[in-house]
Amino acid sequence: MIQRIQSIFLFLAAAAVGCLFFKNVAFGDFTEPNPALPASTDGYFNIYDNTTLLAMAGVAAFEAFIAIFFFKNRSLQINIVGGMIFSLIILIGLAFWQFKEQSNQVLSAAYKGNFNVSLTGFIPLVLAFILAILAIRAIKKDEKLVRSADRLR
Repeated sequence: MIQRIQSIFLFLAAAAVGCLFFKNVAFGDFTEPNPALPASTDGYFNIYDNTTLLAMAGVAAFEAFIAIFFFKNRSLQINIVGGMIFSLIILIGLAFWQFKEQSNQVLSAAYKGNFNVSLTGFIPLVLAFILAILAIRAIKKDEKLVRSADRLR
């Protein structure tokens, strides 16, 4: 059933990861765009500046959305959400690493502008991670309820 609480958690997690695809959701921004730095051409460092970040965000959003429809097979649903959590951990780590690389590149270059931290890129990732953990807990609780009902039959 799609109206279960884990489906709501998974939908909200997919929406949170989907927020990363907006252009103004960034991990950092530049006060002056510099064409010499690859990520600063538009003034923001977001997932569009790295194809791996873009692919991992797409995978995580797809896994969250597709897991909603596996409500009859809860063990497979737990595995899919576990894969989503793994994708989110890799995405958070890779985004943080790329963020540090961009800030080091800005600081080492003869660049007159500043690289400012923007948490609008990290907040949806952390929110999706928390929602995925809540979804797994709800799926396990649902599985426990179904198994206890089967014992009563």
